[in-house]
Amino acid sequence: MPKRPWTPPAVVGLIAVILLPAVVLAELQGPVYTVTPAGPVQTVATSIIVARFVGELLATATIVGGLVGCWLGRTRRAALATTVAGFVFALGPGHNIPFIGGTSGLGKELAIMAVVTLVAALVLVEVHAWLIVRERRHAILDEVAS
Repeated sequence: MPKRPWTPPAVVGLIAVILLPAVVLAELQGPVYTVTPAGPVQTVATSIIVARFVGELLATATIVGGLVGCWLGRTRRAALATTVAGFVFALGPGHNIPFIGGTSGLGKELAIMAVVTLVAALVLVEVHAWLIVRERRHAILDEVAS
């Protein structure tokens, strides 16, 4: 990963790459719900909705996550870590992709996901940096005390 301040945008980009196939697949499909004045109406069978969620979101994010980790880290550990991360990204920020894909709400969903993901990446990177500095200080203090 690049050094700060470029780490949070790199994390957001990584998440975007991992979730992109699910967004594309959701856009290629018709909406699973149609919003009417009476409320949302399901337009496809529940089994198709489940299949889209599992196949087009969870599976693609997990597979792409693993491929990205393999490409970036070139180790099994990196591939495994980003495989799990892809699955978690799908369940977290990407959970609505199959339901909003193919509708006019996709732009708003992607904007919300981008902002939430950027804030989470900023917090993650800064807390990690703070923990590293804290660990180094304790190591120095322990060395001085010895």
